Amino acid sequence: MRLQVRHTITSLAKERDEAVIELTKCIEAASQLAKIMSNTVQYGINLGREHFCLIDQDNKKVSVINKLTKEIDSKFWNKLIQMGEFRELMNSKRIDELNNQLRENPPAFTVDTATATLTKLINERPKLLTELVESAFKGRSKSHKSNGKMKIDKKQIFSSVFNQSGYTCSFSRSAEIINDICKAISILTGTKRDNVINKLVRGEELFTFDNKVKFKSFMNGNVHMTILDEDLINKLNDVLNGCYKGQIGSI
Repeated sequence: MRLQVRHTITSLAKERDEAVIELTKCIEAASQLAKIMSNTVQYGINLGREHFCLIDQDNKKVSVINKLTKEIDSKFWNKLIQMGEFRELMNSKRIDELNNQLRENPPAFTVDTATATLTKLINERPKLLTELVESAFKGRSKSHKSNGKMKIDKKQIFSSVFNQSGYTCSFSRSAEIINDICKAISILTGTKRDNVINKLVRGEELFTFDNKVKFKSFMNGNVHMTILDEDLINKLNDVLNGCYKGQIGSI
């Protein structure tokens, strides 16, 4: 298994390096084209240079290469993360942080950096599951009595999931929280994760995860989740227990 993973990372790193080489060649060629196009202006020939990225100066050429190399690195990090399906283990907050890093300042994708990151993510799998359950626990509506216990109970209420038009509320993270709890349930039950938010219809019940969980959306935009399987409730609280050093079972 280790040899296979190592081979996959090496192949991705090699492909990334080849992409950077081809990118550099392309920029060099574009730079030469920019200079040639500049020479034609003296003859009154306008080739529409305003539509081209003119990189005839070395400093601008290096800047463009660096910018596009970051885009390549970002694409290969996303390939690796997608292959490992790690986003399916991450809560919405961690995904936002990851996406921001890959968009703004992705590290160079090399065999060493990819291997170190993959190893870290694999070792963090139990922590990622805990974060999913904790995210759902903390994201419940605080104004409903059924959510007041220091554990995940049979019924959970998530407020302001939808607005009056039926779309997810931009000011609320409840839709993301429901996605987080669904990810956790999918892992714990070994069943496929449904896109609950897209399937919910106001006033109608939605049974999912082999009928272990029921969701219902209401006119006020709230969503009620009912866990119908006692064993699943215990598993969720066992995971949550790890967040609070064993206090859940005693409360």
